[in-house]
Amino acid sequence: MHIRHLTPASARQATSHWTLFSWLLLLFTGGAYTGFAQSYQGPLVISRGGTYSGNWESNDSNTPAVSVETSEPVVIENANIRSRGILIRAHHPGINLTVRNSNGYGMTPSQDNVRYGRFLDANNFKNIRLEHNYLDHTSGIYLAFYQGNQSTNETVKILYNRVSNIDGRFRNGSGFERVQFVQFNSVRGVRGVEVAWNQVVNEPYKSRVEENINFYLSNGTSDSPMLIHNNYIQGAYPSSPGTETDYGGGGINMGDGHSSDINEAPGFTKAFDNHVVSTGTQGICVGAGHDMEFYNNRIINSGYLEDGTYIRCNNVGVYIMKSEEGIFYNNKAYNNVIGYVNRNNGRQRNDQYLPNANEPHNYSLNTELPFLITRDTEKAEYVIWETKLRNNGVVVGPTSGSSAPAPSPVPAPTPSPTPGNSDIVSGGTYKLTHKGTDKVLDVANSSSAAGANVIQWNDNGSDNQRFIFTLNSDGTYKITHKGTNKVLDVEGGSATAGANVIQWDDNGGDNQRWIVQRQGDGTYKLTHKGTNQVLDVFGRSSAAGAEVLQWDDNGGNNQRWVLTRIGTGVSANSVSSSATLSGTSSSASSKASTGVTIYPNPATDYVMLPTGTDYVQIISMTGKTVLEKRGTLGQRLDIQSLASGLYLVRVGEKGKISSQRLEVK
Repeated sequence: MHIRHLTPASARQATSHWTLFSWLLLLFTGGAYTGFAQSYQGPLVISRGGTYSGNWESNDSNTPAVSVETSEPVVIENANIRSRGILIRAHHPGINLTVRNSNGYGMTPSQDNVRYGRFLDANNFKNIRLEHNYLDHTSGIYLAFYQGNQSTNETVKILYNRVSNIDGRFRNGSGFERVQFVQFNSVRGVRGVEVAWNQVVNEPYKSRVEENINFYLSNGTSDSPMLIHNNYIQGAYPSSPGTETDYGGGGINMGDGHSSDINEAPGFTKAFDNHVVSTGTQGICVGAGHDMEFYNNRIINSGYLEDGTYIRCNNVGVYIMKSEEGIFYNNKAYNNVIGYVNRNNGRQRNDQYLPNANEPHNYSLNTELPFLITRDTEKAEYVIWETKLRNNGVVVGPTSGSSAPAPSPVPAPTPSPTPGNSDIVSGGTYKLTHKGTDKVLDVANSSSAAGANVIQWNDNGSDNQRFIFTLNSDGTYKITHKGTNKVLDVEGGSATAGANVIQWDDNGGDNQRWIVQRQGDGTYKLTHKGTNQVLDVFGRSSAAGAEVLQWDDNGGNNQRWVLTRIGTGVSANSVSSSATLSGTSSSASSKASTGVTIYPNPATDYVMLPTGTDYVQIISMTGKTVLEKRGTLGQRLDIQSLASGLYLVRVGEKGKISSQRLEVK
């Protein structure tokens, strides 16, 4: 195989030839070319510093497509690289490498019992920056043995990359190697580390990742911890998700590898504002080390594939557990939002396990979502992520050079219509105050009837004037009355200007979906999806009791609402992700949410369960499970141990879960 060696002079020549080729291609095609219409040169060896652009490939699993053999600063940009082995290998002592706006494609290995190649395999490095790249079917990024000066100028930055299908499988189907999107090995005492704003999507049967992010015997410093934040990670599956149970993969493993040496042990790492979806074994975990925190993350796992296959390796949403001897202290998990399905061994959920956290077994520090977690819940998480990207002006993947193809399939469509620049919190409870009258949204006569009129009324601070906003998968919101658990609707589904706004049973239709858009003055306009008309007050009346209706958008104060959040929730598009019980009413009403009836309600010492109940879970308003039973259950359930207050009760029969609010006195 011919291997091409480039110096800076020849690199500039390659760049100029590529620029001319690109210009001609743009001229004759109108700019409609992609990374597929490329001609590739043989493997490249870089022996001097400089900036390099081009298309390189290797058809031999033993030969990298690009080898960096210099400690001088090297920049690879606007490149297309593909290989049957490692794409970029950088093992020279003191590597200082930047790769940006480039596409990397893993090809089927040329040998049996060999995995797909790493996008970057770097040892003995002092500075690595990977920004705005696209990685497809590689075995990810491997960084080992940091040699920098511990300043923020010699660090690791992995930012704004788009990644599809991390794969450690062999071509002959006889096995695999454990691979990751990002693997740190003995990267110690580094300041300024950031793994952020990356989108990683692994598809079942097309990928085989271990943890997507794994920090092994690696640490930051007390004044500059390593940061893992604002990443979207979807998918971590064994080769056969429907049958395999022996699998150790997942989302983020912050502390892996055990040591009694403080300089070697994992430590000084923070993970926050990440979205971790459909990952087997775990979402986020700490198994070794010290001074690690993960907070404001969202971990969602329905437990099923798109075709209905149950993922047998499902384990736990988050955990902090010392798994072997070695240093282990001051590790924390808080303000995370978790909904993790695990139906193995008679379970329904397994959201968190914190036996060795800084506050052992304090599960009230995180929020366990009380409703059923489904594939639609996972899809909605992608909408939240896309909204966050849009509102923060972030683009993942290449921003110049040849464009990368979209993942196949795209995880979820971009929401249409978009939720504008709303910063509404999904699962948050709000008071809606009319800007023109200073009165608040209410239901007439505190009625719980379907069809009751929605009105404006003087603010009295009651649940009758509280509404829960829940983000739908299309970017709109469902608005649920806290006191009755009915949703904001338009009478008769009418498209007429002036039609009454009412409350009605939740049916999931467009007549119960609202586009919530923040205005320049900080107020909000609420547009009905089904009619494109906006929430208004009849005749611009300032009277308490005036009806609320839909009307053509006129931009007036009568169509502007001040939204005041009550408590906390999950942000649909901000960096913060702290939350309480999303989508759950805390009304004392005994009305069943989903058709199940338990009684008496309110209750003191016991409740009666429906005949045939084989599972019951009672969740406090902080999201903590306070009682859980499985198996053949009698109808009477003793609750003397419960404190007075409001709870959510989940009742199961042969795998079907229903829920109801319960007041304990």
